[in-house]
Amino acid sequence: MWLTACQNTANKEKLAAQAVEKDSDGNTVIKASDFSALTTQIWAADFMVSAKDSTPTDCSGKWYQFFDNGHRFEFGRWGETLQTGTWKYEHANHLLDLNFNKETTERTQWYVRLTSNQAMMIWIGNTPRNPSGDQMKLEHVDKKPTKKG
Repeated sequence: MWLTACQNTANKEKLAAQAVEKDSDGNTVIKASDFSALTTQIWAADFMVSAKDSTPTDCSGKWYQFFDNGHRFEFGRWGETLQTGTWKYEHANHLLDLNFNKETTERTQWYVRLTSNQAMMIWIGNTPRNPSGDQMKLEHVDKKPTKKG
C-alpha cells in the first residue's frame, strides 16, 4: 500500500494533539474524526491504479481544492479549473462524496485514508457509488500544478 510516513515539519505540533490509529496493514493514519487536513491546501493527484489493470495511470496535473465554507470544492488539471461542486465527508465510514456541478467521468465517491503527517492521501474506489476498486494517490501541494514546457 502507498501509505507511507513522510516528514512535514509544519505539521509536527498539530500531529501531537491528534489521535492516530493503525490501519489493517500497520500504517499510521489519522482517525476519521479529524479530517481538517482536507481543507488546508491543494491536493495533487500523482497516479491511479486500476483494479482491472495494475499499470499506474499518470494523473499529472490533476488537483482538488476543498473549502470549509459551504463544503465547496474545485477540481482541475494543470492551472485550469475544470469542475466545481460540493463535498461531504462521512466520518464513520471514511467516505468522501464529491457532488460535481456538471456531468463528469470522474469518480464521485471514495474511501479515504490520510497519513499521520497529513501530507498524503489514498483514495480507494471500494464504495457503494464507486465499486471500481481503483486507488489514487494524492499529495499536499502549495499551489495548483502548472504544465511544464
